[in-house]
Amino acid sequence: MESNTGLSGQRMLAWHQRTAQGWQQLVADAPAVLDVPCDVYGVSDLRGLLHHIAVVQLRFTQRLAGEPEMGYDDIGKDADSIFAAMERAHTTLARLLEMPDYDWTAKQQFKTISWGQVESHRSTMFAHALMHGIRHFAQAAMLARQAGHKPDWSMDYIGMDVVRVDAQ
Repeated sequence: MESNTGLSGQRMLAWHQRTAQGWQQLVADAPAVLDVPCDVYGVSDLRGLLHHIAVVQLRFTQRLAGEPEMGYDDIGKDADSIFAAMERAHTTLARLLEMPDYDWTAKQQFKTISWGQVESHRSTMFAHALMHGIRHFAQAAMLARQAGHKPDWSMDYIGMDVVRVDAQ
């Protein structure tokens, strides 16, 4: 029996949106953060990693929505294109979450760059579209901090609703 821990699709999406917005602001305030070296997933800098996050998120979202998938290189590597792709995915995922008849338990086949043709439950695809980005955002944050660019928001999930209570 599965327990309800409170991490709904809506909460997971809100966490990803908050994190992406924080990155968008950091890039706007310190554009040089995009040029920080990075070797995650074979990219050379954080621009490449943020692009990878956006592409994977959008492609999984398009699969879930039954839309044609954009190619990996169809999304520009400039900050505006990267964050617009993330926002497009967020909007589509929010729409899918509002559809009462959308079957999250259904299995869907699709082709990946890494694994070839695969099949997965839609709920797993949804979680991957968001958690994949959260994982890579954390890697990017470590590299950004090491290069002197400190993100100024909490990326931890607890930051979604924690309230400081001073001891009396």
